[in-house]
Amino acid sequence: MIDHAGQRGLGSCDDVRKAREFGSKVCYAARPYNFIIGADGQVMKCTVDLDKEDRNIVGYLDEGGDLHLDKQKFALWTEPAYSSDPGCQKCVILPLCQGISCPLVRMEENRSPCVPIRRNAKRDLRLADKFRTTQTRQRVVKKKAELNPTNPT
Repeated sequence: MIDHAGQRGLGSCDDVRKAREFGSKVCYAARPYNFIIGADGQVMKCTVDLDKEDRNIVGYLDEGGDLHLDKQKFALWTEPAYSSDPGCQKCVILPLCQGISCPLVRMEENRSPCVPIRRNAKRDLRLADKFRTTQTRQRVVKKKAELNPTNPT
């Protein structure tokens, strides 16, 4: 099935290609500027927890529209946990997830929320190489030639 998708240019290795940016695997709930505003003015962080768990209600909007945050609850979602996680500190993809790919996993399961790209990096890189188009390969060869020009003697 993967081969079939690759033949049609639908390789499943977008994760590898898109995951090159710093913070690209950080959960939206862990980002300090992302909020969910309930109809009653409750301010929440996670769309999975919503108002089911008190930890997710990090504040409220008053009638005047002013935001009031509970700094301790807010910190549960936004503080980088990698500083106290030895596994994260050793991880080569820490810049991508910053140890907060899913703060909910840390809260509920008390474990590092490792992203799939960490577990599947070798496989995904092989797939990315396998599904490169002829044009892509030609660009790579051309770039290498530009970087290492041969000097005829």
